[in-house]
Amino acid sequence: MGLTRGLGAYFGSNITYHSKTNGQFGDYPQVQVPSYCLVNIRAGLKTADGRWRFGLFGDNVINRYYWTSVYQQSDAIVRYAGRPAIWGATVAYRFN
Repeated sequence: MGLTRGLGAYFGSNITYHSKTNGQFGDYPQVQVPSYCLVNIRAGLKTADGRWRFGLFGDNVINRYYWTSVYQQSDAIVRYAGRPAIWGATVAYRFN
């Protein structure tokens, strides 16, 4: 999308949905991984020639708590939590 003669903008987002699953064979509720949905966004400015780019991004913008894996070892249950909301900026320059 062109803002001015030499400057453009870009926007983007994605949504991923992960259905529930189990961390082990069988239907054991203690090792169930619940379903979750993640939303990521991107927006920024770039020069018309593509040499400069500045952008802002957000991953897991709804700050959903989720875990990606779970297993049971003897009497211990271990769950690996997913990443929390992450916000940041990028600056890029393309050398020729």
